[in-house]
Amino acid sequence: MRLPYMFRVSVTLAIVVLSTEANNEMIFRDGWIDFDKDGQRSIFEDPGQPLEKRVDDLIARMTFEEKLEQIRCVRTTNGFDPSRTRVGNVTVAAKFTPPKSNTLRLNEVQTQQISSHRLGIPLLFIDEALHGLRADQSTSYPQSIGLSSTWNPDLIYRVASAICAETKPRGIRQVLSPVVDIARDVRWGRTEETYGEDPYLVSRLAVEFCRAFEEKGVITTPKHFVANSGDGGRDSWAQYLDERILNEIYFPPYKGVSRKREHARSCLLMVHLVASRPSVIRGCSMK
Repeated sequence: MRLPYMFRVSVTLAIVVLSTEANNEMIFRDGWIDFDKDGQRSIFEDPGQPLEKRVDDLIARMTFEEKLEQIRCVRTTNGFDPSRTRVGNVTVAAKFTPPKSNTLRLNEVQTQQISSHRLGIPLLFIDEALHGLRADQSTSYPQSIGLSSTWNPDLIYRVASAICAETKPRGIRQVLSPVVDIARDVRWGRTEETYGEDPYLVSRLAVEFCRAFEEKGVITTPKHFVANSGDGGRDSWAQYLDERILNEIYFPPYKGVSRKREHARSCLLMVHLVASRPSVIRGCSMK
């Protein structure tokens, strides 16, 4: 039986990071990296194997506890010892930290993780980058609602590329951006994070944002699936929307960022109800 899609995505991302994040010189071999430290080149360690085959091999070797680790997280590296607390990612990996000390700290933590983990699965470092990386000494660009008022996809791509250029060198490999919610009520306190009320405009700009990051190997995370603002501008509130409104207004941005060549490899799911059903299962009705 195949494992749930989102878990497989998590392990696939780990495989991608496996090829780029190792720092322990003892595990480097001729053309491959011995992540499980057994002296044998396993399928998941072989860069010449298809990605799907490597994922299947790694999952087959993982214990139930190790699979659970991949969907657990900590919010900071401060006081974090990966050999004692097993998680799959760090979700606030750069906030309030200068670039050099941040990079050195993430390298230190990643080395400890790969060295101490039975299979050498690295951590995935994540942070926010909506209109600039949320970190000390990073450039802050106009908020999304301001950028969208230009109606200029090329500009969004250039801004996102500049943000990525400040994100990836710090060791961040996933950003919790862009926000592709459709702003239909300005009383919602997060309206400024959106690209506005027009599904087509939101879709076009979101595609360019994701493309700028994904083509450089940084995972984007469109959010918040789906229809995150409720009556009166309430955040993460129950929505009473029919299938037509969902497909014509709220789904288009997610379709756009998932179908292009440099598509978003992640998505942030919410927990509110949409038409009396959990929003996390609404993707099944997305035409």
